[in-house]
Amino acid sequence: MYSIFSGKWRVTVTANDGALAIVPTAPQSAEGNCQGLLGDFDGIWADDLLLANGTQLDPKAAPEDVYVFGQSCRFISVVYKDKIWQRSYC
Repeated sequence: MYSIFSGKWRVTVTANDGALAIVPTAPQSAEGNCQGLLGDFDGIWADDLLLANGTQLDPKAAPEDVYVFGQSCRFISVVYKDKIWQRSYC
């Protein structure tokens, strides 16, 4: 299953052995211009764990620290009268 957003962003979700694999695909123009739970799309996985306060987590961080990173990336989307308001906390 996949979804395409704005014609360039894509999210593919597959199920395998009881687990979900979620693979985002971004347009080239997004490379290095993103931040948050899915990284910054610059191709360097070691700099993807960036907290909202600018703290860079070590890519070999303990699972507890990665959990804190994940919890810091909250996204709220509200739809009201055909308008969408979105807010990211990461």
